[in-house]
Amino acid sequence: MRHAKNEVKHCFLCALPEPGFDNAAVKKAIHEYPDLLKGFAYLDLDRAETIDKLRSDGFLGIKLIAPLKPYDWEGYFPLYEKIEEKKMPILFHTGIVARSV
Repeated sequence: MRHAKNEVKHCFLCALPEPGFDNAAVKKAIHEYPDLLKGFAYLDLDRAETIDKLRSDGFLGIKLIAPLKPYDWEGYFPLYEKIEEKKMPILFHTGIVARSV
């Protein structure tokens, strides 16, 4: 049996609120390898950075995880609207959050 050659076109990195995996680390990586890597910025909905800055830093989307209120809280809607204006998809983390020691 002959196997087709797999070629990676793009890899998406999602930043997290942890040193080494934060927006600065992902931004550095996507600027080092712009033809391969695309990035989603971590956004703390309760202390949000400006969406304009994240977009201008090269992030194509937003990663959300563990906000203080439910994702459908109306107070978050202005941020969602701004993200939508920038045509950035949002990855809503809704599963179990496992933390290592």
